[in-house]
Amino acid sequence: WDAVHSDLRPYLRGLLPELIEAYDPHGAYAMSLLLKDWTAKRRLNWKRSVLEWNPHDGSMTSAELEVLRAHLSPPETEGLYEHFGRLIVRLSLATLRRPSQLISIAADGLRRISTTVGTTADLRVPTVKAQTGASAPWLPIPADLADDIDTYRSRPEIKGAAVSKDLLLPISFGSFGTAALRVIAPNASQAKHAAQEWVKKRSIISPRTGQLLHINMRRIRHTGATHLAMQGYPLELIQDVLEHANGISARHYIDAVGAEFLPTFEKADRNLGGRFSMMREAWFKGKIVDREEALNRRIVVPDPSAPAAVGACGKGGTCPVHPLFSCYSCAHFLAFRNAKHQKVLDFVEAEYARWRAVERSNSRSKAIKDFDRIAAGVQEVIDLIDQEASDDCD
Repeated sequence: WDAVHSDLRPYLRGLLPELIEAYDPHGAYAMSLLLKDWTAKRRLNWKRSVLEWNPHDGSMTSAELEVLRAHLSPPETEGLYEHFGRLIVRLSLATLRRPSQLISIAADGLRRISTTVGTTADLRVPTVKAQTGASAPWLPIPADLADDIDTYRSRPEIKGAAVSKDLLLPISFGSFGTAALRVIAPNASQAKHAAQEWVKKRSIISPRTGQLLHINMRRIRHTGATHLAMQGYPLELIQDVLEHANGISARHYIDAVGAEFLPTFEKADRNLGGRFSMMREAWFKGKIVDREEALNRRIVVPDPSAPAAVGACGKGGTCPVHPLFSCYSCAHFLAFRNAKHQKVLDFVEAEYARWRAVERSNSRSKAIKDFDRIAAGVQEVIDLIDQEASDDCD
């Protein structure tokens, strides 16, 4: 170990458990204990990018993250390679695991458990680095992400490939039905390339830089960890989520939240409703309509003194999320053009004040951060309606 160059140590650490498991499965646990003391001691160049919120390698801002999330739902039509790239991004955001772990998930690594409450979905993600050799944990993922994975695996190109018997997410190159098609086990570099090509295909532009959003799996991990710190989660939890051997690396994400390089619109005192147009553009995803266009499934402000309908739900069937609070960031929300959306903002502000009175960590509370998101969507609706009126006058 000491004789191996630090850049090669991770490969050695990943190879040894496979060799010993094939030779002596009972020795795998002893090997995992030994590997915990083996550290690559690489120069942590990434920590400066995190602390400075580097627009290329540091954490994505809230606006960038929301813009990215807006493209993650399955489109009506999608190429196979594009589907793989989108799935890798979704899995990275949902689990914050390394690409080497995601591409190594076994074919039986997705499960669903049904109870009287409902059905949950889990992924069994292999361990790496200091956890190498340890039992792979089951991680919860959204049910729609599990459905997305099943859809990918049911595609003819993937379903009929031999490698699909071993891996959950193989990757393909070439055209289906031709000799050029290859369905293989991807490596981390191929997974990153697929994710980047998906961003190019979707033309996802960063509202911070005005350029194509730069993305890789490491940056997604930086983003997830930094936003956990922004929402007030403790060091130990961030360390556990990232599977770091110690809290030193996880500390950088917490430090980034208070760093002087934090973008002004992320660090500024909260102004419910948001005044930074760069952020607001990412929140509202529905449509503004006249009241007569949506007569059913009304959304009402839960104010007993004077309830008011502010929109309607355009989604068929039942909706699993909380009405009103989740509506202004939902693509199915039909906001009424002549409704009193300011009343929603007043209601959210009142709830915000109530939370502030009981939350111990006002500055980084996840609940308060969620109120910010709700109010930003409401304010965008108000601004869009005002802009329409202004355009009509012109």
